[in-house]
Formats: sequence, C-alpha cells, structure tokens
Amino acid sequence: MSHRIFIVEDDPIIAMDIKDIVEEAGFQCLGIAFSALEAKEKIEQIENLDLILCDISIEGSQSGVELIADLKRTKDFAVIYVSSHSDAHTMKLVKETAPVGYLVKPIQPKTLISSIEIGMLNADNKPSNDSTFNTDYLFIKDKGTYLKVEYKNIYYAEAFDNYTYVFTESAKFLVPITLKEVEKRLQAHKFLRIHRSYLVSPRHIQSIEGSFLSVGKATIPIGKKYKSELLKKFNLM
Repeated sequence: MSHRIFIVEDDPIIAMDIKDIVEEAGFQCLGIAFSALEAKEKIEQIENLDLILCDISIEGSQSGVELIADLKRTKDFAVIYVSSHSDAHTMKLVKETAPVGYLVKPIQPKTLISSIEIGMLNADNKPSNDSTFNTDYLFIKDKGTYLKVEYKNIYYAEAFDNYTYVFTESAKFLVPITLKEVEKRLQAHKFLRIHRSYLVSPRHIQSIEGSFLSVGKATIPIGKKYKSELLKKFNLM
C-alpha cells in the first residue's frame, strides 16, 4: 500500500532527504512545509492524508507537537515525530498526541522506512476505545425509541442546563447529559467548541461573519475565548 505522507521539517536539506527516502520506498509524498503556518495552510487542502512526519522544533509560534494537536481536531491521520531531543519533558508532550513512532536525528533510511511501515500497520489495526459496534453513528433516545443518527449528519449541539440539544438538518433531540460530556463523545469526530454553550461540526459551517457563524439554518455565536483558535483551523483567504 502506498501511504500518503506529508513532511514538516524546517531544515530544507533534511526535508529533501526524508522526501527522497519516502519516495524511493514507494510511498507518496504529498508535500513539505518548513513552518507551522505553512504546514496548516497546505495540510488543510489535503483530503486524504495517512501520515505526517513532523519535526518537533519548527519555525513559527507553535512547536511540532502543538501543530499536530491542532490539526488532529479537524483531520484524521497518524504522526511520527522526528527530533534531536529525547528528554523526558519532550516525550511527555509527544505522548499526548498519540504518535505511532518517534525518531531521533540523524535519521537512518532503513529505520525511517520500517518506522513508517510498522507505525501505519499499528494505526490501521488500532482498536477503538469505544465499546460500541460502529463508530459512524450513535443512537439517541426520542419518545421511548432509540433512533440511529450518523455523526456526519449532526450539525451542532447546544447546552441546556444539565441537558444538551443535538441538531441535525431536520431534527432536534434533547439528551440527558451535559454539553461537556457530549463534547467528549464527539471529539473523535472533529466537532469544535466555539462557545461555552455550543459545539459545531466543521463540515456544516457555511459562513463566518464577525462573532457569528452559520450552520444550516442556524446562526450561532462565537465566544471571544474561542474565536482566534477557531479561525486558525480554517484556510482563510
């Protein structure tokens, strides 16, 4: 299988060496970025991404670990870190983003290739922490009946005291759990917290104007503390 790989490395020579190793091994290199900002701009345009090879110390206001944490909120991919550091503090930060590999420079071609192959095998076979049968949908109780709702059809969720309203295009459900608990359950499906009372699905955001965004027919406020982080996640022109 030809895995689709993106490289984040601020040293052009090392980046090109990694690209050559990746392509000679039969993998597909989707691109290279030399900074966190460039990486975000390019990766947001990629629909099918399998793996990011990411240096930890990169140019820009974010480290490689912070960049990966941000990207994982809206995209599904595996990551292998490449670094000159292997100290306890660095490793602690790295573990929070669940990488499938970690390589210390200088990189040996055979080590890189085997790390990619084993890492992607582990990523493909990673068991779900969810005990449900399927991760594409959930069941919501409505008037005594559990209705199947696909995650992709959920537009947004709104807090209502200790309950939460869940909205699809044509339905509105009241579930007996808090928005915080809903956020935990929807996190793996890239929902974004944009206000203390709202979660939204990025795929259904139609426009952003000032401190509001539109999702379907609804206009939802963007909290001040969430706005800057929200805007960083989109490719704005």
